[in-house]
Amino acid sequence: MDIKLKGKDRTKFIIFLVLFLCLALGIGFGLYYLTDVVFNGSVLDWLAEHYYYMETRHDKATGETSYYYLPIWPKLKLLLLTLFLLQLVVFVLSIYLAAHIYAKRQVQKSISNTGRMLHTYIMTWTPMTFFLLPMRRLQPRLSRSSPPCNGMNRP
Repeated sequence: MDIKLKGKDRTKFIIFLVLFLCLALGIGFGLYYLTDVVFNGSVLDWLAEHYYYMETRHDKATGETSYYYLPIWPKLKLLLLTLFLLQLVVFVLSIYLAAHIYAKRQVQKSISNTGRMLHTYIMTWTPMTFFLLPMRRLQPRLSRSSPPCNGMNRP
């Protein structure tokens, strides 16, 4: 006899994750293509204008002038830090939104389950069964439900 262990089939989740990543990369590439090709290289021009400086060097031996683009590191680091913090805020807000939506669904599910259980209990409960018990069986139940006597309020 073989023992079959049931495991969750995660292929649906993996396919969803791969499609989501492909979609995110496609959107990112589309935005880059739009801003760089359609707007004629405006992204690289903006980066070169704000975060790089041009240094010219003259070679005395050959008499040629060389141009070098060098980064302005403090401004570039600040840009990267700002982009990282912005990405972090978007990530935290998306997690908060997902948790809020999940909690709201769970509360709705809990309320509907409670309502269903209450309805089942009300429909199947017969209050007359308590009063139909013989009196000698009812007396111990009533005495157990009375408050305990601690000696101070004894009759």
